[in-house]
Amino acid sequence: MTTAKQSWFKRSLSVLMVIAMAASAFTANAFSVKAKAESYPEGSREVRRLEAPVEDGVYTASIELMNAAQGIDFRRPQKTSPILERFLCEYRKEVPFVKDDIVMYKEIHKTVAFLSRTKFDY
Repeated sequence: MTTAKQSWFKRSLSVLMVIAMAASAFTANAFSVKAKAESYPEGSREVRRLEAPVEDGVYTASIELMNAAQGIDFRRPQKTSPILERFLCEYRKEVPFVKDDIVMYKEIHKTVAFLSRTKFDY
């Protein structure tokens, strides 16, 4: 038996997965287009054409990070690796755990900003 909160989470997760799949389909389409190099001066069109898929990939990665962080927090008090725990601690300083329904675009933008500022050292 699922509670209302779990069913909300499952519905939200499935909507986000559909959005991620749609974004990845557009990215694949942009990379599959073949054009003649001589018809575009110095590749200017290709650069503009690839700009949107790269941005889509950043947003897709940020949504995936939000989902993973929520999933790990749902499993508390269990722990993950120390590296991921430190990463999640830093992430949660900027993007809080989502308890209730909220407009998610603000959290997505915070996550994109966090990913662009964070330096990953392994």
